[in-house]
Amino acid sequence: MVDRLDYTFKKFLGREYTSSLKQWYEEKPGLVLFIHRTSVWMDDIPALPPGTTTAVVRYYNTLLLTKETSVTDYRAWKAEDPPGVRLYGFVPPKFHQNYAVKVFDNTDREIPATDGSSWLFDYDNGTLTFDINPTNFGWFASTIKIRAYLYIGSVMGGYSLWKNAVPTPADLPLIGNVVGDVRPVADFGNGHWALFRCISTSGNVDNQWQVLEGEPNHLDCGLF
Repeated sequence: MVDRLDYTFKKFLGREYTSSLKQWYEEKPGLVLFIHRTSVWMDDIPALPPGTTTAVVRYYNTLLLTKETSVTDYRAWKAEDPPGVRLYGFVPPKFHQNYAVKVFDNTDREIPATDGSSWLFDYDNGTLTFDINPTNFGWFASTIKIRAYLYIGSVMGGYSLWKNAVPTPADLPLIGNVVGDVRPVADFGNGHWALFRCISTSGNVDNQWQVLEGEPNHLDCGLF
């Protein structure tokens, strides 16, 4: 089984858990148990997990994980999208059992939570760990995938209802953003506003910004 005592110990020290064979100082820094205002979710989680992405949760029907090369035998993986950009803050099953992550091998077979490889998913840090090499139990682990929900709603710290307008979606900034920022955009200069919310501080425009659903969009504002 996963060494839950070691997992808890590293969590309190602000480290990820990827392997019980690593000392705490060999693990990378991660989210911890204390709560900072930038980690406080402000939006209500949908009572029933949606089948598509919303303004609050991003639905990953299939997310290909990145192998953690510091751990051997396919036993540690991390969530990235796009590759190289870490994802943090997945919605745990405390909000509904159907938010529980599902794990799949390279042939799209689901690896059940009761499997002998004893996997554990850290919803805060987006890391998946196996206590035993999953290939020992017949799984094709050259790639591992998950089905999960990522929180992309507003957070308490730094949330802004309004930022300076930009001419087109391509002009949305990629630097200095805060998750939750909302900016008005003049749709390609045609004189109609649309509202975009910052959902990430990494990646390209599509990774960082999303149309704010459920709000007035495409309002006539005259020539930009």
